[in-house]
Amino acid sequence: MAAKKRKKRTGLFPKLLLFVFVVYAAGILISNQIKINRLESDTSALDELIATESMKKAQLEQILSAEIDDDYVTKEAQSQGYAAPNERVFVDVSGS
Repeated sequence: MAAKKRKKRTGLFPKLLLFVFVVYAAGILISNQIKINRLESDTSALDELIATESMKKAQLEQILSAEIDDDYVTKEAQSQGYAAPNERVFVDVSGS
């Protein structure tokens, strides 16, 4: 008689363990993808901020490299609330 090969049956525990591992790995992958997307959006926001600050820096460097202009000094002083001696400053308080 020919010997019949019996199919080895695997138990429920290894299948359950494999299923739990697959679900865990999928959860980790999804979680990491969400973090990556959030960090990419943060990076783009920071890139915009860097561009803005670079433009401000260029403007300030241009002001520093230019000769001191009396009109510029007067305008900046007035914007900070200073006035020349014996100068009258009128402020419109009517709200219009």
